[in-house]
Amino acid sequence: MLCFPLAVLLALSTRAEVTVWTLLVAIMRRLFVLPAEILYSYFEIFPARLDFLHGRTIGRVAWLLGEPSFSLSSYAYQYIFPGGIDSGSAPAAFIGYFYADFGLAGVVLGGLLTGVIIQSVHIYLVRRPKTVLSLASYAFMYWAFWQANLAALPQTLLSGGCFFVLGGMVLFEAAERFLDRAVRTVPAAGVRAGGR
Repeated sequence: MLCFPLAVLLALSTRAEVTVWTLLVAIMRRLFVLPAEILYSYFEIFPARLDFLHGRTIGRVAWLLGEPSFSLSSYAYQYIFPGGIDSGSAPAAFIGYFYADFGLAGVVLGGLLTGVIIQSVHIYLVRRPKTVLSLASYAFMYWAFWQANLAALPQTLLSGGCFFVLGGMVLFEAAERFLDRAVRTVPAAGVRAGGR
């Protein structure tokens, strides 16, 4: 897992003091420390620098409220790295977005809601017959819910494809049941109505 980024970084490094060890430390910091630092910065920003957003980080909620949506990850990047590139982004785990929108109540209720959704999908998929469709859906959901560590929950559910995969699975199964019934009711070729 670490060999490819390590090889790319070694190939791109032009300084002599860049070693395998310094690159491994940088990769480990990126994987284990930086996400926590970004999430912590969300708690520093609100409400000290900005008021809570009351749903403005969620595009459709902002649209329904008639408010402009707020790019929280871009603002957080500029807060963490002042003078950084304009297109920088510092997304945090779903809990940071809940805090930015609704404060500590959002953290508690949003965390509970996220847990209920993830566990419900897990139970639904595990209790189903083990088919290619259910196993592929489970694998996709595993990856999609992991993405909640990097994005807001609505983005994970909608843009991440969770609802679409579950809906597609239900539609495929309904089509399979319909076609199965249709095939069973059609008489076999060469069989007469009299049963001979």
